[in-house]
Formats: sequence, structure tokens, C-alpha cells
Amino acid sequence: MAMAQTAYRTRLASHKTSVAVAGISALAVGYFGVEGTPKTIIDFPLEYVFDAAVFLHKSGHENVIAVGISKGAELALAAASYSEEINGVTALSPSSRVNMGIGPGISWVKASSWTFKGDELPYAYAKVPGWRAVLKSIRARELTFRFDYEEAYRNAGDESMIPIEKINGPVLVCGALEDSLWPSAQACDEIIDRLEKHPFKHPHKKLVYRYASHILLPFDTGYNKYFRVGRKYPGECRQTITDLRREIMDWLHM
Repeated sequence: MAMAQTAYRTRLASHKTSVAVAGISALAVGYFGVEGTPKTIIDFPLEYVFDAAVFLHKSGHENVIAVGISKGAELALAAASYSEEINGVTALSPSSRVNMGIGPGISWVKASSWTFKGDELPYAYAKVPGWRAVLKSIRARELTFRFDYEEAYRNAGDESMIPIEKINGPVLVCGALEDSLWPSAQACDEIIDRLEKHPFKHPHKKLVYRYASHILLPFDTGYNKYFRVGRKYPGECRQTITDLRREIMDWLHM
């Protein structure tokens, strides 16, 4: 089994040894903010992820699972929905929709995050000034963009929903009730509901955690301290990391 990891500026590289020991080959696919990629997430082509999946198949890997967190989870779900080369998704703190693009700094752009065959994917959008996010984050004493996305979703049509029923393999989604960046727990509910309403033949599972932040990863990044839930419940959040690691490894070896 191989994973096309849609990297979200995490410290995954330092954990590649443990992944290899578990019998999983991993390919990190940087899609913004690293050498040779854009600095923004605007009209990024899904084909970039398709190419990574094709490479892994040609390298002898039968199953390719896209794994991502946050925007990376959105990208993983969207890419897998448009390519049979991807054989499943593990989405951490995901969105159930395609979202507006992210420009320089804290700015939301009236454009899609992703394209397919040169066309923008339909997306959710809200015209929200960046200063409001800064002000709300200061007041909340944690980074928060959640209200931006909730406003975008209230204005969005069904066409912005990712057609996840087209995914060619198992789907695992993991969210946090206390997610302050966007409503990932709600997204997990929407994703599973959509799969169960369609003739989706592959296994699918939802994990939603009470003691977790948006940075929901199966290893300690040190970022939880920047969120209220991480500061208030550090021990419980560490237990979530342990539980999530076990769940993901069991799922990938299913």
C-alpha cells in the first residue's frame, strides 16, 4: 500500500521512519508554499495529485490512498473524486465542500481552490475581510476562521459539495468538535451521510473527537497549545493522538 500525502506544512517528514516500519510507503506531495509550487491555493490543478498516484502505481504499488489534513484533506477528497487512480482517502479535519481560494496572508479569494481539466470546481465563498479573522482570533485567544467558512456554507449551493461517492475505495474521515478553523466534525457527518445516500460500495468510517484541535494528526506536532482545547485538556488531547494513530493504522491495514 502506498499513500499520496497531500502535505499541509506538517512535520510528517520526521515521522517517515515509523510509517515505513508499519509497511506503508509514503510519497509527500507539496502543493503550495514549497519549492516549485505556488505560494497561494488558487485554481490548483487536481491533475498534480493524479500524477503522483500514477507514479506510485507504476512503481509497483497496487493501492494508492490519498491522505491529507485541512486543505490537504479537501484536496485529497476532491482529487480522489475525479480519478480512479486513487484507491481511497483518509481525510483529517476535512471539508465536505470545495472552498474559496486562499491568497497571500489572511485573505480569501473569489476563485476556486481547485481545477479539473482547466475548469474551476464549484466552490463556497463568503466575502469576509481578513482583519475580522484577526480580531476574532485575538478575542478567542486562538486562531479561528470558522465563522468565515460557516458564512460561506450558508451562501453556497449543493454544487460546491465534493462528489465523494465517486471515490474508488475506502473513505476514513476524522474531525474535531472543537475545531476553530472550520467545522470539520460537521463535514465528517455530511461526508458519511452523502456516502450512505448513494450506492457507495466501499467501506467508510467517521471518527469525531471531543479533545482535539484542527491540527488532528496521529503524532504530536506541538501545535495544540495554540488552541484553547489543547491548553485546557492537554492530557486528553494526547490520548486522542494515541487513539487516532491506532485507528489510522488499523484502517490502512484493513
